[in-house]
Amino acid sequence: MTAMKEIHWFDTATGVKENKKQARVQKRWAARRAALALSGAPPTPVDLELRDRAQMETDEDYRRFLTSRCGPDAVFGDMTPGYSRLQAEGYRRLLDVFPQARFILLLRNPADNMWSRLAHRRDNANAPGRIEDNLRVFLDGGGSRMTSQRIETIYARARGHVAETRIHCLFTEDLFSDHADTALGDLCAFLRITGKPAAQNTYDSNRGTYAPMLPELRKRTAAHFAQSYHFAERLMGRVPDNWARDMEQL
Repeated sequence: MTAMKEIHWFDTATGVKENKKQARVQKRWAARRAALALSGAPPTPVDLELRDRAQMETDEDYRRFLTSRCGPDAVFGDMTPGYSRLQAEGYRRLLDVFPQARFILLLRNPADNMWSRLAHRRDNANAPGRIEDNLRVFLDGGGSRMTSQRIETIYARARGHVAETRIHCLFTEDLFSDHADTALGDLCAFLRITGKPAAQNTYDSNRGTYAPMLPELRKRTAAHFAQSYHFAERLMGRVPDNWARDMEQL
């Protein structure tokens, strides 16, 4: 993986996400380039990533961004959640660049995912007001620009372009539980690489800072995404405990 976690190429290049990334990265690179010139220090690998992303203009630039940073037989990837919104053109272009690409779909409890997304929008100053009020607006179906990317829709779009054997699904919650080593072992097998035991971790140490969802809102949000909960259970044959608790209220 590159140091830049979310490259945001195919989603912005095909218009499924507003392309604010390019201007932000170019601004950051201009500032960093000026600082390097002033200090006389050589650019670090992270600096060079920033430069190359700022200068990215074509799918070939994207391919070079990844392949120039690894050996010829290395397994590498791009972790950009925004690719869940890719449509036919995005898949076509991605597969033109990397015909053997494999896809990893992280399944997070839909209620928790929506709460987190609203918190990020608030923190990014895109949605002033309380998270719970914005969630009520979303659930009432009015006045919100939020779109819900449903698990079943994301999976169906991916299956429209690649075989089932090239899509690996895993629960986000499993990565921070007693299932972590099994989940990562399965992922490594899918990628045909040798892994190592997972470091012990907790979900709370990796989440954003925001209050828990009110029970009334959790029940409403779970009901809104009921189809997604049931789809995940059918697809995976099980759900994590927090998913099961929400499903008991449906």
